[in-house]
Amino acid sequence: MRLPKSRLLGPLKPNVPRVPRGQKKVYLPNFTLIFLRTPFAPPNYATFITPLNLNKFDIIDYLYHLYGVEVLSVRSYVQQSKVRRGKEGDRIPSNR
Repeated sequence: MRLPKSRLLGPLKPNVPRVPRGQKKVYLPNFTLIFLRTPFAPPNYATFITPLNLNKFDIIDYLYHLYGVEVLSVRSYVQQSKVRRGKEGDRIPSNR
């Protein structure tokens, strides 16, 4: 079965991304990516704290369009916060 020509990526070219990227423009993002220094991770790995409303494709597009970094894969998980107990009526600060 042959794919239409528009779906083929063609031969690899230097400095051209292999996977078609989104065309979303990033002007002034209204979110913050926090880069964590992880001493035991290899030098080609990066760890970030991101908002929950960002998905993997948004992170890939953000890093590619802003910094020119081609991302091979993204692994994400939601870390549950600690259970906090206090007296009745205490204000518990939110994590921001």
